Amino acid sequence: MRGRKTTEGRRAQVLDAFRAAGERGLTTDELEAVSGVTRNSGSGRTAELKRLGLIKDSGRKRPSNKGKSASVWVICDGVEIPDVIDTPERPLPKVTNSPKVFWRELRRQLLAFVKQSHPNIDDGTWAVYAQEMDADLRGIVSHFTNRIARAKALSAVVIPRRRMLDACDTLRVPPPAMDQPVDLEVAKKNKRHASRLYHPDAHGGGTEHTRSLFEAAIEAYDVLEQYNQTLRSNSNGR
Repeated sequence: MRGRKTTEGRRAQVLDAFRAAGERGLTTDELEAVSGVTRNSGSGRTAELKRLGLIKDSGRKRPSNKGKSASVWVICDGVEIPDVIDTPERPLPKVTNSPKVFWRELRRQLLAFVKQSHPNIDDGTWAVYAQEMDADLRGIVSHFTNRIARAKALSAVVIPRRRMLDACDTLRVPPPAMDQPVDLEVAKKNKRHASRLYHPDAHGGGTEHTRSLFEAAIEAYDVLEQYNQTLRSNSNGR
């Protein structure tokens, strides 16, 4: 059995498995075998059920796939495993208002996380990687905040059909019928391909021609995204 790809799907499979196991319970390896979820996903869902007071360590052991003793998890006494677990969205953590402090702490945490897996890299190499990481992170945050700013102004933006068709041509996207949305999945795929092909970093800084192609691909995707948003806004306003 293949595991369902969504968190809710994997959670449902784990719940079904524990209901079916009853008093016999399940080890992590057994859960993976009967539910179809991977070991990592199964461990995460098991920890979640334990935290919610739905399952407990029975105190019994059974051999794992590696021949070691593994804990057997069972449903808590008098508890019925529900069909669905509603997990409220966790509030966002509080962060500093100082950009300088924010980037310094983020950089320290990421480096500490990576060093756990690669502890033997010298400090000089770490410094180079840290600079590259800073640049990549700032680029991601800048792109994200720019998209938010554009989204806030989308309701006032009207993309002419001619401009949309030009953007489709740039990204090799089949043009939609009148008043129909653009296939953004195709557009996104082609934008990523063009970005990798013409990104300045892929050409030692790039030429004026490659930079213009890179910028054209990014702009074309923005146009198509705004065009679809305008269609949705107009449709909801009717």
